[in-house]
Amino acid sequence: MTAESKTNTWTGGILSLVMFTGMAIVFSACTSPTPPPPPAVDTTSHEFIWHLDTVGARGGLWDIAIIDENNIWAVGDVYLRDSSGALDPDPYGLAKWNGTSWKLERVPYHGFGSSTLHPGPLFTIRAFGENDVYVCSSTNLLWWNGVTWTEKAFFMQNLSFTGQVRKMWGANGSDLYCVGRSGALYRFTGTTWTSIASGTDVDFKDIWGSTSGTRTEILVLASNGASFPLGKGLVRVEGSNTTVMPTDSLSDVLSSIWFWPNGKYFIAGSGFYSTQSLSTPWIRNPMQSIFYMDCVRGTGTNDIVVVGSKMVSHYNGSTWRQFTSPEIPTFYGSYIGLAVKDNRVTAVGTADDVPIVLTGIRLPP
Repeated sequence: MTAESKTNTWTGGILSLVMFTGMAIVFSACTSPTPPPPPAVDTTSHEFIWHLDTVGARGGLWDIAIIDENNIWAVGDVYLRDSSGALDPDPYGLAKWNGTSWKLERVPYHGFGSSTLHPGPLFTIRAFGENDVYVCSSTNLLWWNGVTWTEKAFFMQNLSFTGQVRKMWGANGSDLYCVGRSGALYRFTGTTWTSIASGTDVDFKDIWGSTSGTRTEILVLASNGASFPLGKGLVRVEGSNTTVMPTDSLSDVLSSIWFWPNGKYFIAGSGFYSTQSLSTPWIRNPMQSIFYMDCVRGTGTNDIVVVGSKMVSHYNGSTWRQFTSPEIPTFYGSYIGLAVKDNRVTAVGTADDVPIVLTGIRLPP
């Protein structure tokens, strides 16, 4: 074989190899299986059965705690009518669901300038069990031990009073935080009360916390709403220390905050906002409503509920669904307080000056 023929044979072999390789690549590209789809989003059902109860003849309910499906407590300012049709002079501060109906109770406490106990309105509640429940009036913290109510603090006498209480959160009864008007922040450690400098004089609207491992994170939301001068604030609480967090990307009209351990943070008001980290700007969520949003709560980042004026919205981890008339009744008023537990959503508020409770039971998928 000549050198020329050897060269031609070698060249032809290379060409054949290249052609074969190219065909193999094309064939492989044409016949390779489709990449597997991304994992499905973990979602919860949007399907609820809704039921509305009126509780009392006048007033409103402001906060609620679900202990179990047959033991739900709501607090507010509720009045009944006497036999003549006139409203009772003393309000019922507590409404309790026993699995069948709502029962009203009066809770007496000390008022400003009074040495006697007198029933009055209650604004916020935190329940750790049916025999371990805390409620607040504007100036008192009271504890239910299953038998009697005990006044744990009369803020105006027990410590430096800086503002009326409106909301409360705590990991347990030995570490409670009460917040309210003019940036008021009080801490109860089971036996001792302290008044904490919050770093703002704007009214606190809501407080929420979460515990993950040994770390507890607590955030308090402040807003003067539509009143002037406008103001807002977000304060992180660690023990008796506070840090004012950035709020530049939030509107001035805010009502509620909720977050999940190691998950997203959510704020509701004239818009709905979320962020993955408090060091990054808040993003206005595409879930929009023509109605004002008063409260946000959830059981996880795939089960979030927002309530407000004439509306309830549910996020299932993928999409939002807004419930309005005829699914839930239309009225002049708002759902103000909210609790979500297991497959139950319970919202409280006022409709045409009458206290209301809206209950949603999620249907199985």
